[in-house]
Amino acid sequence: MEVCDPLEWKYRAEGNKHIVVGNDKGRVLRLQKKSPYIQNGDPSKETVDIEDNLAEVLRFQEFVALPLIRNSDACHIPKQVDVSPDFVRKLSSSIESQRPESRRHKSVQHATSALLMFDHCYIPKESVRSQLKHLGDISLDSDTYSVEIKPKRGFILPSGSEGTLPALCQFCHTQLYRVQFEKRFTDCSNYCPVDLFSGDINRMKTAIRGLLNAPQNNFRIFKNGKLAYGQEVIKQNGARTSPSKRNLYRKSFLTQLLVPFICGNGTVLSSSEICSTFISMICEALMLPVIKKLKNSSEDVNRSTQGSVCKRRHLGHPNGVQSQLTEQGPNILPNNSIMGLILNAQKINSNSISEVNDLYKLLKDKSKLQNNLDSGIVIDAPYTSHHWQKFVQAQSSDDGTNNSMDEAVTKVRKFLVSKSFCDCSIMISMRKITCTKQMPVPSKAQKLTAQCNTIQDQFGNVYVVSIAVVDLDPKSSTRIPFYHQFNQKLVEWWKTLQYRQDMV
Repeated sequence: MEVCDPLEWKYRAEGNKHIVVGNDKGRVLRLQKKSPYIQNGDPSKETVDIEDNLAEVLRFQEFVALPLIRNSDACHIPKQVDVSPDFVRKLSSSIESQRPESRRHKSVQHATSALLMFDHCYIPKESVRSQLKHLGDISLDSDTYSVEIKPKRGFILPSGSEGTLPALCQFCHTQLYRVQFEKRFTDCSNYCPVDLFSGDINRMKTAIRGLLNAPQNNFRIFKNGKLAYGQEVIKQNGARTSPSKRNLYRKSFLTQLLVPFICGNGTVLSSSEICSTFISMICEALMLPVIKKLKNSSEDVNRSTQGSVCKRRHLGHPNGVQSQLTEQGPNILPNNSIMGLILNAQKINSNSISEVNDLYKLLKDKSKLQNNLDSGIVIDAPYTSHHWQKFVQAQSSDDGTNNSMDEAVTKVRKFLVSKSFCDCSIMISMRKITCTKQMPVPSKAQKLTAQCNTIQDQFGNVYVVSIAVVDLDPKSSTRIPFYHQFNQKLVEWWKTLQYRQDMV
């Protein structure tokens, strides 16, 4: 058994459905939490078999998600491993005190399987030295800083198609609702995913700065695999202070965290300069190529995102800040960057949730929504079926569907796959290196075939960079009504908000 000692695993982070722990061997383990039914003491209502569910997660990643991002090395398929009930019980006990209080109402599911994967918060010394021999003797004694970003949907559906204010992106609409109506967060994020996916460096920097100022559930910084900055850290150390004092604490804490990383060579910088340097490094990493070899030169054609600007910029910001950015010409996002690959995968869907929900009800009402091969229609698992193989192949061709029912199924699948890429996470790990030879300026060909990416800051410091996309889990079609209901809440709330322009 590869996973046997619960004491070697340390708490890393968690979301609504999973808890992640890591060890000192460069691996992380993702375990599923108990469902609300299990929590309430009624396991008979738990309909998902954990082992089968994990197997389908892996199949989805291998046979659907990975081909859609052109088999990029940034996506690593996890491994399903056995865990004993005793292991889960002891692990849960050892990490309980490290978990945020707001998450402790859900415990770990006592399943017999979990997902084992590479720890993307680390960059192994051996691989760096072997891949960067051309730089001479390399020293990697510095700390590894890792950033986790949940980018969300990076484009806007046709104007008003989801019942919201025209040209308002989904994240910004939801953000206003979460802060002003639900009161889930005390600070409103100035982050906009449309800016991050724009390819325009100034807009990308504005987006990252918004994440730094209000990380919420979309941004974390790890130092040597340990959570060092995020909403959980801010809440534990300054949640009960006033907004002004909380912002001062956040800036001070963030500066102290980044000083050893940015100013390790004795460079003296101000707090704003340190953050600006860090933001620039993140943006540069996001634009790096993550595909070693391209089949043909046309695949390197850049994507223009001109015209995709969230209207929230032109609204008075809830925090009293109004973005002065304006669109200036075509913005270029490299197709072979992690951002370009994710955006292309997100854009396979062009239908609103209302349209998708209508299609889903149509299929269900006509008893066409059956998860077996005999029905001729497969929307969810198994992802190894010939139906899904045809779907993936069709995304890179002009093949149409045979009939209206096939077209309805295809549109629903596109929505679910796009949703998976909207909810994934990007991991960027950076480690400062010193080398005996001068850092060369890589040619275009070297950039496209590099196994180990490097970037430089404005002071000439060299960093080795690792990029990965994680949390690419399949979405079940049974969740479509829930997505539609939530969107309806947003629509109704927005109608009432239009009479209160002071809130917008």
